[in-house]
Amino acid sequence: MTNILQLPSAVDCAAIYSATASIDELASKKYHGSLSARYSGGDEFLRAAFAASTAFEQWACAHVDFDSITDCWPYLLRDRFAEAVEAVTAGVLCLRELGPSDWEKVAEFLGVELLATA
Repeated sequence: MTNILQLPSAVDCAAIYSATASIDELASKKYHGSLSARYSGGDEFLRAAFAASTAFEQWACAHVDFDSITDCWPYLLRDRFAEAVEAVTAGVLCLRELGPSDWEKVAEFLGVELLATA
């Protein structure tokens, strides 16, 4: 599990919380009890949601053009992150399978611009 005290200083803890809350809310509404079996309980599901949110935020810090975003980043993630994850995967039931190749698709779904690469 990621130790929050070891995250790079550029990482926004509010963004991580917001993304995790987005996933948790969608899961509560849509998947009800089916998450417990998949993740060995709700606590493990939240750990997976937190890990995915942290990984995305770390990726975003290196790839997203935050200057081009007009919304508050944590609010945008709270409102749309779970929907974006669900759109690019088989749903929030697959949080453990998310990886770097998925983050660009999530960012695209969120409608954020990426930094130009050299």
